[in-house]
Amino acid sequence: MSHELRRAPRLSARADVLHGFTTRFDGGGQRMDLGTSATSEAWRCATELLGMPGAPVARVRQVHGAVVHVVDEGGVPGDGDALVTERRGLVLAVRMADCVPVFLVLGRPAVAIGAAHAGWRGVAAGVLSATVRALQTLGPDQPIHAVIGPAICGAHYEVGEEVIEAICASGVPESAFVARLPSRPRPLADVRSAARWQLSHLGFDVDPIERLTDCTFEDPDLWSHRRDGSSRGTLAGLLAMVP
Repeated sequence: MSHELRRAPRLSARADVLHGFTTRFDGGGQRMDLGTSATSEAWRCATELLGMPGAPVARVRQVHGAVVHVVDEGGVPGDGDALVTERRGLVLAVRMADCVPVFLVLGRPAVAIGAAHAGWRGVAAGVLSATVRALQTLGPDQPIHAVIGPAICGAHYEVGEEVIEAICASGVPESAFVARLPSRPRPLADVRSAARWQLSHLGFDVDPIERLTDCTFEDPDLWSHRRDGSSRGTLAGLLAMVP
């Protein structure tokens, strides 16, 4: 049972940002669910685990699209699937339970950050390119440090052909994220690989993309929509610039 946030090693080595991906448990080993009905106490616990107790948290009502909100205060500005900020000390949060969380840190030291919720619909809709564009309006010609967080891996994500077609229509080649096995009636999609392909082809100055290998379906310490069904909770990815 893990009570710690999952973190990317290279981003963790930076002193200008804090980040992490929650598990099913809080610091005391109790069930932690950061879904739409999460209490203020649950979010307070999450910011404490992050190392910024009591910090304001900005999040959106996620709708599997490509709308990006530029924010400078905590709360919920509306529907969308990504957030960008220049404000230090403001925590950006995206929720997931198999979908792909992506963090983007602009500049060294950081001048702005972005967090995106990238399920297959968001990847197909272009949420990552929209988030990068929003970031670049705040600091053009700055390098971006990208992190792809825990999500369901391709081995457990059987999908219909419409999913493959939608992601391929965004420009991602099928060979970059699809496995077709004789033993499986439908294709397997690795949405993290599709997200990585998109990030690496957006044409900005990008550090080597970090990718956590944690699979939400395989890891019993993480919530998974596919595995847990209606009994699942919701994880969150948290990102902030140090004040």
